[in-house]
Amino acid sequence: MESSGYKARMEILEIRMEPAEKEVEEALKLAPGEQVWSALKVFYADEHPCVISYDYVSTEIFSEEALEKLKYSQIRKRIF
Repeated sequence: MESSGYKARMEILEIRMEPAEKEVEEALKLAPGEQVWSALKVFYADEHPCVISYDYVSTEIFSEEALEKLKYSQIRKRIF
């Protein structure tokens, strides 16, 4: 977005742990009933919402502590 002249930012609306839905299990190659982190994010271009994203991460990959660090890391500053 920034390379197209927009001021870009991202907002995390919600992060929670939940059982993976079948489609997520298959995509992430998880065992049935395995837990995932679910993140709901909104991306903005010049303060206008332009993308809503649901992301899923295996709880085996990210601990709760690691996820908290990620939420506030420098990675969030550069979007596109």
